[in-house]
Order: sequence, then structure tokens, then C-alpha cells
Amino acid sequence: MTGNPHVRAQQLFAQSLVDGLASADQEWLAAHLRECDSCSRESASTRELLSALRAVLELGFVLWWAIPALIAVAVVIHQRTLNGIGARSSSSEARH
Repeated sequence: MTGNPHVRAQQLFAQSLVDGLASADQEWLAAHLRECDSCSRESASTRELLSALRAVLELGFVLWWAIPALIAVAVVIHQRTLNGIGARSSSSEARH
């Protein structure tokens, strides 16, 4: 892992969505998300995006024609959220 706690949090969060985490990593990530507003917002935004995509997929064929547009909109919103967080976390890292 990296020495940057924010990058580590991003990596562990992504891993938690796919493979799960060892208990020590789960504890570290939970503590970091409690302490770091930007990482907490980023993980919440990602969870919301995934939840919205799952909901769209559960609609199945009813909205099959709208799925590409909904995914594109969700990705743009998510990227804008992350860009805002990235700018804030970079400036706060510079202060530390």
C-alpha cells in the first residue's frame, strides 16, 4: 500500500467492494472514514452510484433503452463529485 492515507483509503474501499477486507484493514478504513470528510464523501458517493446502478439494472427490460443514458449521467455526476473532493483533499494535504 501507499504512504498516502487518502490513496490507501481509496484502494481499500475499492477492494472492499470486490474482495472484502481483512479485519485490520476494515478497522483502519472505518477509522479513516470517520476522521476524513473528503474520503467519507467519496465513499458515500461511490456507494450511492453503485446503488443507483443496481436499481436501474433491477428494472431490467422495462427501461433497457434508458440504461446507457442513466449510466452516463451517473458517471458524470460521480466524476464531478470526485473532482471537487480531489481539489479539496489536495489543498488540505498541502497544508499538512
